[in-house]
Amino acid sequence: MFIDGKKIANNLLAILKKERKTIKKRIGLSVFLVGSAPEQLSFVKIKSEMAKALKIDFKLIHLTKTPNFIDFANLLKKEVFNKDVTGIIIQQPLPAQLSTDSIYDYIPLFKEIEGHRKKTEFIFPLGLAVMTIIKYIYDGKRKQDIVFVDMKKDRILFKNILKNKK
Repeated sequence: MFIDGKKIANNLLAILKKERKTIKKRIGLSVFLVGSAPEQLSFVKIKSEMAKALKIDFKLIHLTKTPNFIDFANLLKKEVFNKDVTGIIIQQPLPAQLSTDSIYDYIPLFKEIEGHRKKTEFIFPLGLAVMTIIKYIYDGKRKQDIVFVDMKKDRILFKNILKNKK
């Protein structure tokens, strides 16, 4: 089975651009990157390009050397209190001395946009990507432009799709 990832991405981008036009306020995204691994730089570059396409202010906080936990937490807090920042991403994986779930406790739920915290309205990106592909395979071909996953609306769809799968 061929899954047209570019088609899915283009559909999502078109929907996001249309939705972004309806939002009048400025949106700011701060991304924390610790280290310079090529894969991480690639992911951050994609995030930067998407932010530009959606007219979102993008700020990269690139730390080439690993700070201690307290210094990193203080940098996070600075961005949290920045009124121009509406979303914060910590690019994973983090070095071992920073890699802890408690680092996300410094980010309020409404600014932590990658679903790392309990009770967040956001879905972890990898899980969301998998659900998007499942929805596209089972539902998207009939509705070409509707591939966004909405857990409230799509709960029954996923329940039916996955009911007898092992």
